[in-house]
Amino acid sequence: MRAVAVDHVVPVADMAGLLSALSSQHVGPEEATMGRAGEATDQRTELELEITAGNTALGKRLFEHAELTPYSCPECHGVLAALAEDERVRFRCHTGHAYSAESLLASFAEDIEENLYCALRGFDESVMLLDHVGDHLAENNDTQRAAAYFRKAQEVKRKGRLIRDALAEHRSGSIET
Repeated sequence: MRAVAVDHVVPVADMAGLLSALSSQHVGPEEATMGRAGEATDQRTELELEITAGNTALGKRLFEHAELTPYSCPECHGVLAALAEDERVRFRCHTGHAYSAESLLASFAEDIEENLYCALRGFDESVMLLDHVGDHLAENNDTQRAAAYFRKAQEVKRKGRLIRDALAEHRSGSIET
């Protein structure tokens, strides 16, 4: 209800009756193309509906009705356009992906977390490999080179802790509304 204008607000107990009444109303061709509050569906809405339906050739025309942003689409990595409506802003790419500001932030947060976990896995695997090679060198009495591998493993382990700390802070930094 915060993100869109609503036509009806009813308690759960009254929903069945309202839905039944609404579904029995006749909707003629004119009403079917009318927007909220009786306004004719505008060109941008028609364009967005066609893009959503899969007509991606129209996606480029979307940018005539929106402001390009520096943000990329989390799904296809294309440029996002901002569509301002009243007090809210929506984002859409030319291939049809659409986001509210909140869902875009959530997607960015998920991408950050996924990338941090990938980095952490890389650090952990590097430590295991460095220790494995160090052990092998120590078993073959190459103590000087083994010590160098063990030192490097400790250095990489310290860097991995930074990633772990960033992950812990990232999870606690979400926006709650």
